[in-house]
Amino acid sequence: MATEIGRPRNRGIDEAVLRATVELLGQVPYAELSVDAIAARAATSKPAIYRRWPSKAALVHEAVFPLDATTELVFTGTLRRHHRIGVHRNA
Repeated sequence: MATEIGRPRNRGIDEAVLRATVELLGQVPYAELSVDAIAARAATSKPAIYRRWPSKAALVHEAVFPLDATTELVFTGTLRRHHRIGVHRNA
C-alpha cells in the first residue's frame, strides 16, 4: 500500500478548473483556449492544473466528457454511433 506524501489534494480546485474550462469553451474556440485563462477563471495556478492533467487536451476531454460512478458505458455497435450517443447524453 502506497502512502501519499505532502498535502492532500483539494477537490475544490478540480471542480473549479473543470467548470472554468466548460465556461470558457462556451466563449472561445478550443484553439484560443489557454491554460492561463482557465487558471485565472478558476482562481488557481497553471502548475496546479498541470499536476492534475498532463495537457490542455486531457483537461478539455475530462471537462466535456465527465465520467463518474453513475456514468453508464454501453457499446452501441460502432465507434461513431457510440460517440454521437455519448455526446447527446452529456449535453
